[in-house]
Amino acid sequence: MKKGLLHILGIAFCLFANFSLATDKPLTGKIGWITKLQGPLTNSSGSELTNLIDEANDEGISFVLIQIDTPGGRVDALRELVKTVLNSNVPIIAYVGPQGARSASAGTYLVLSSHVAAMAPATNIGSSTPVTIGGPEPSEDMRNKMVNDSAAYIRGLATQRGRNAEWAEKSVRDSVNITSTEALDLNVIDFIAPSIPELLEQIGGTTITLQNAELPFNPSGAKLIDKSATGNISYSIAWIVSGAAMILAEFLFSGFIVVFFGLGAIIACLLYTSDAADEEDSVDLGGRRII
Repeated sequence: MKKGLLHILGIAFCLFANFSLATDKPLTGKIGWITKLQGPLTNSSGSELTNLIDEANDEGISFVLIQIDTPGGRVDALRELVKTVLNSNVPIIAYVGPQGARSASAGTYLVLSSHVAAMAPATNIGSSTPVTIGGPEPSEDMRNKMVNDSAAYIRGLATQRGRNAEWAEKSVRDSVNITSTEALDLNVIDFIAPSIPELLEQIGGTTITLQNAELPFNPSGAKLIDKSATGNISYSIAWIVSGAAMILAEFLFSGFIVVFFGLGAIIACLLYTSDAADEEDSVDLGGRRII
């Protein structure tokens, strides 16, 4: 009886191990990952996007598409994310969508820095002026420093990608905001598409600059994998399954003394996911942010 139960547990662990490997290391044929920036860009959401792009580079994924609907976010999180985008060997597609979405402030910097910039109809972009929330009002000199720093930063991003640097600077200094149609006319974005499949079809056959090299880019027909879940779900599942298995083993085979490890694994997982959700739902109002 005990041998049979041990055999069942062994099979369960093998199946779970295979699931984890398949989740962490997908096939890298013509595969595109899709994720989202929905809501404010926080330290948590910024780290998730940065880690995802790094993982895509490690796995050799064909491209990463970020669907954006954001009012803005933290400057430090934005800088780290943009740095990762600029140094990525995997093409990054920024898509403001679905229809009715916006890419304000921090989202504007992300769109301008991406290899391909696109918007859905009835969306808008801009209003990139930096402000401070939750702290003392900055002096005039300090505010000028903030604005000048952001203006130079966004102008450099636009210039790097061959986009409208003059408009980009106005979005900082004058908080201008434009529609998707205006953005296309002003060379702020590359495409307007009502859906992701239609966008990928439009991109097909174009050329992008990837690490200073001009390369043909055809993402149409790629297998799309949704990676937009908040938190690393596969690792959360790993902790829960491992914890449950250890608790089960303790009850089946007394003296195994792993029940405490099992309980600890489950509690750690629950605390991790709870903290991640709390940070994602709340916005740190202290310090400098782009709103």
